[in-house]
Amino acid sequence: MNYSKEQYLKIYEMLTYHRSFDEIVEEYVMKGVLPGFHHPSLGEEALNVGVFSELGENDWIVPAHRSRPMMAWKIGTLDYISEIVGKRTGVDGGISGDSHIYAPKSKIGPYSGLLGQAQALGTGVALNYKLDKIDGCVVLGCGDGTMNEGIVAEALNIIATWKLPVVWYIQNNGYGMSMPASKSSALKDLAQRGQGFGMQTGSYDGTDVFLVKEVMREAIAKAKKGEPSLIEFRTMRWTGHFIGDPTTYRDPYEVKIAKANR
Repeated sequence: MNYSKEQYLKIYEMLTYHRSFDEIVEEYVMKGVLPGFHHPSLGEEALNVGVFSELGENDWIVPAHRSRPMMAWKIGTLDYISEIVGKRTGVDGGISGDSHIYAPKSKIGPYSGLLGQAQALGTGVALNYKLDKIDGCVVLGCGDGTMNEGIVAEALNIIATWKLPVVWYIQNNGYGMSMPASKSSALKDLAQRGQGFGMQTGSYDGTDVFLVKEVMREAIAKAKKGEPSLIEFRTMRWTGHFIGDPTTYRDPYEVKIAKANR
């Protein structure tokens, strides 16, 4: 697809916002300004921007775990920041914190720290979309670790059987907390699991923002026609699972290579 100058600038703006947001949050956590655990997504900007930038006005998203900057972009920076610092002026009155955002006005959530639970609830949103004939798509995201939860298989079975308007994407950054993805699944491409449910699948480079956009655009169009899909985007997590994670479980050289080449 050919993009206009304005579209290129908008994508660049979203990418730099994403990177700056993560860096500032990390700075505030280290200063003790932000309480609780925070999960950065440095190195995964292209994936998140590609997914969020393809959402239409009626599209709903339950994003993967490392999507905070784009959630702030969509909800509104002030409303989101107010929430994660615990202010009553936050989008959920300051009670959801970093990991349990629910913003129905922005068509985001529920966002849960319990792996697989939010995606199951998002499947219910998709059923509502189908029953009420809403002209939109429900985008569900999760990490490679969450794919091993039993409730994920139940949700995928319902989505495929009932042909719900869903695009489910896997944000495979190589680790489920400290567990390498290669040690938690025999499959090289996690999206292949969708084939067992009769879903369309694909595995793509999640560090190419334009490829992510094009894959999502096509998948969303198909989902609205009753053709759900399970898509994997491969990327690399530059940091630990949370800010302060010592990352002794991984070779720092792999991050150096990712920064240099991707």
